[in-house]
Amino acid sequence: MGLLIIIIIIGLIWYTKAIGFNVGCIIGGGIGAFIGSSLGIAGGGGATNGLVIFMAIGFVIGGLVFKSINNQK
Repeated sequence: MGLLIIIIIIGLIWYTKAIGFNVGCIIGGGIGAFIGSSLGIAGGGGATNGLVIFMAIGFVIGGLVFKSINNQK
């Protein structure tokens, strides 16, 4: 579990430096955290693993969606 969190944190730091941090990241991370804490099926099956994994996925997807919406305007 500890190694998984470290890998995700390093990936998110790289993502924010490469793509950029925006409001979509926060919204996507919040939605991902809500879904992950409700499901608790990711990783080893615990709610903490689900929270961490889905929050990271939501962070990335939310940031990309928000960036693409802003680029279209």
